[in-house]
Amino acid sequence: MGLIHAPNTTPWQCGDLVIHDADAKRIDMLMIVVSCSAEGVYRTRYVYPWAQPRAWRRKFWQNTIASLHDPARFGINVPRLALNAAVPASVPSPPPSAPPQCGPTARS
Repeated sequence: MGLIHAPNTTPWQCGDLVIHDADAKRIDMLMIVVSCSAEGVYRTRYVYPWAQPRAWRRKFWQNTIASLHDPARFGINVPRLALNAAVPASVPSPPPSAPPQCGPTARS
């Protein structure tokens, strides 16, 4: 099955927020990159699981780089969550007591 949009070429890091090629381009459809295998298969999970069908809520998805797009491409502005990403000063830091933004990283 082909892609709807031009293939993505941006390599993602753990914690990056992406949107799948076939998903509706809405903020509730954002996915977080959990891990990447040596073969280039990205393991992702929906950021807002309660907004998904029940069967998808705990599921991890395996995707190629081509199908995972930058949300900004579709007008969805989100901060980068990757640990080594530069965060603009305009994005406030969470308080120290806030839960972590990204769960434990699983290795594929």
